[in-house]
Amino acid sequence: MNTTKYLSRPKSLDSAFPWILALLAVAYVAFHWSNPMTPFPDSGGYIEFSPVRTAGYPVFIDAVEAVFGSVDAVPKVQLVIAAAAVAFLGWSIFRAFGTVLFALAPVAMLMLFPQIPDAHGGILTESLFISLLCALAGCVALTTRRPTWYWIAAAALACGLAIAIRPAGVSLLIVWPLLFWLIWRRCDGRRMAALALAAIVPIAFCLIVESVLWRAYHDSESRPNLSYRHLFAKALIIESEPSLSDPELARVVSMGREVMAPGRELIAAAPSHYARTRLLVDFEVAAQHSAYRGIFQPGINAIAEARGIDEYDVLGKVIRPAMLSAPVAWFKNALAHYLGLWFPYWAYISPEILAEYQAYIQSAEPASIFEYNPIFFHKEPPGATLALLLRLTLGAGLLVSTLTVGLAAWQRFRKGEQDGRLIAAAVCGLAIHAHFLTVGLLGVVATRYAGAMAPLLAVCGILLASWVIEYARSAAGRFFARHRSSVRGGNQ
Repeated sequence: MNTTKYLSRPKSLDSAFPWILALLAVAYVAFHWSNPMTPFPDSGGYIEFSPVRTAGYPVFIDAVEAVFGSVDAVPKVQLVIAAAAVAFLGWSIFRAFGTVLFALAPVAMLMLFPQIPDAHGGILTESLFISLLCALAGCVALTTRRPTWYWIAAAALACGLAIAIRPAGVSLLIVWPLLFWLIWRRCDGRRMAALALAAIVPIAFCLIVESVLWRAYHDSESRPNLSYRHLFAKALIIESEPSLSDPELARVVSMGREVMAPGRELIAAAPSHYARTRLLVDFEVAAQHSAYRGIFQPGINAIAEARGIDEYDVLGKVIRPAMLSAPVAWFKNALAHYLGLWFPYWAYISPEILAEYQAYIQSAEPASIFEYNPIFFHKEPPGATLALLLRLTLGAGLLVSTLTVGLAAWQRFRKGEQDGRLIAAAVCGLAIHAHFLTVGLLGVVATRYAGAMAPLLAVCGILLASWVIEYARSAAGRFFARHRSSVRGGNQ
């Protein structure tokens, strides 16, 4: 099927549609313009450019402050960028596949999804990351229409910037092997080297510039890796005891696991999915932040000083053998967080489950780790409407993202022309799975990590729906044509 002939459209609409998108973008900005800036515990690390942060977002904050004179302008700049990115996504889908309804649908979904407007006010990477995902998805859609070096380069630039702003964006690299594999026949193997170079150069450029900016700002060659601290926390939470050959490091892990033992016991005996996932997240966060600073960091720093290495080098020497010695336990931990992003505990809470959770933690024996983990504190559960929205969005997203990858692969192996909508949807779907797996391995379940994938979820679902409708229409047309032919043949 030729992707330029999905649905016919009047030529006047081609010129009017960008103006429709522009009006929607302006209305979106106007409606949310007065939203206040929302500081978060992590915001200071970006404003002051902590060494554990990548350079992308702190440089963006500095640029906004230099132009507008205040950090308070960051939310408004993020809002304008997001509106432009969402409009570009709508234009790209319209340009690639020629259907107004399915081009407007993701625009409406992203502008109305509650988490996205909230993200613009935060001094966190979410808003820019979401905008870059919109740009990436739009460029991928245009690439499936006609593989050209400039749209691939634009998609790669969005990918590289996403990684520079948010390290977990490295998961987006998985889209490139799949994209090139799916469009290979469209290029007949020709120009693939040039197209691959168009993808590699912008990503490499972004990563090199980010590294240069970080080193210039911090005047250091030793760069801390924050994921090591997250993985150290997981080493204290996983079920199996990690094995380390270095006695000094083994003692640190053994002490840490002894401190975290009450948390592991609570997680293991938790009465519900909500309790189990929430406790897992709470204790991992405590082990990598408050408990790390209050209990584990002094001993780790002492080892680092004695060996003449960095604190994060010590953590790296701990987690590498720890992961290799208990791979099944690490996999189960990553899987729990991965599934927790698809089936978030906060979307299933009910008064009964919350009461059960409270009764369970209140029956726990007192332990020192509880001082670093406020497990007795609970926020109000989300309203029924929001919980239902999260449940339906993520539940459908798991099904749709998996289905699109399978359908695109099936179509790739068949003879005949591939459908660009399935290619674009499959690339977005695989990117979501890869991102959730990366978060599962290196991080914890969080609302904002799942919500950041909204652009890719929207594009994946909309393009699959468009393909299904077109496929059903074509199948019905063929069926009725055969039926009419057989009737005419019988009447002769």
